[in-house]
Amino acid sequence: MKYNRIFGTLALAIILALLAVAIPAPPVLAAESIILSPSKGEIDDRVYVDGSGFDYNKMVYIYFSSDRIGEGSDIDKLDTYEEVKSVRTGAEDGDAGEFYTSFYVPEELTEGDEEDVHGGKYYVYAAYSDDEILVRKEFTIIGISIDPKEGTVGTEVEISGAGFDDDKDITI
Repeated sequence: MKYNRIFGTLALAIILALLAVAIPAPPVLAAESIILSPSKGEIDDRVYVDGSGFDYNKMVYIYFSSDRIGEGSDIDKLDTYEEVKSVRTGAEDGDAGEFYTSFYVPEELTEGDEEDVHGGKYYVYAAYSDDEILVRKEFTIIGISIDPKEGTVGTEVEISGAGFDDDKDITI
């Protein structure tokens, strides 16, 4: 009788362990994300956007803005922005919910309050149509370039700038 109880307990433990392995875990939903390459540049530079974790076969809209608002906010809360791209998430094998696209850094933001783009921090947003913002990434507009970047004392240096406001003083 004692051995039957031990054998029964051992058999039950083995069956439960096998069931735990056989029952599949629910799939983990990946959060939407985008990768910008590069994450800084100048006006008219091409920026590549690699997106993943989005709903399958949906339009994703990419916005460029000087306004910083949080993920989950409504896209209409942006005061100044530019829709720079729209793309449908992947329909090919293995890339459902993903996309790869690019846009050119605009020289002007024309939606909402119009504004010229200049050196500083900007934000790239991804959203479904005019819905809430799913992802926000920072993008820096490089305002000046220096050539050469290194040299000895007395080396002549050329400094050029782009995208600055007309009415701002620049100190070097």
